[in-house]
Amino acid sequence: MSPGQSAGAHWRFYRHLGVAWGVLAFYALLITVFTSWPRKRGGRKLWHAVHLISVPATLIACVHAYQLGSDRSTAVFRVLALVAVAGTLYTSTLRLSGIAKSRTA
Repeated sequence: MSPGQSAGAHWRFYRHLGVAWGVLAFYALLITVFTSWPRKRGGRKLWHAVHLISVPATLIACVHAYQLGSDRSTAVFRVLALVAVAGTLYTSTLRLSGIAKSRTA
């Protein structure tokens, strides 16, 4: 899979972009998951740097779901997307503001 390479004349630009967001979010979350297991080999700093990818990946996945999802107009989708985005932004804000102190290894 590579973003922007889908075939077919019926695909519009926003569909290409929506698919690209989904592919990028998938790869970013895949990297995050697979680097969780060998955490001790790479060290805490490398693990932390790689896991920061999950923040934009979550937001990108929500954009992908909104652009291409057939259920994007339902209340359930809107609530779940809002919870995902709000949770991501809330925890990121806490971390960046220094309220949640990082633990040292």
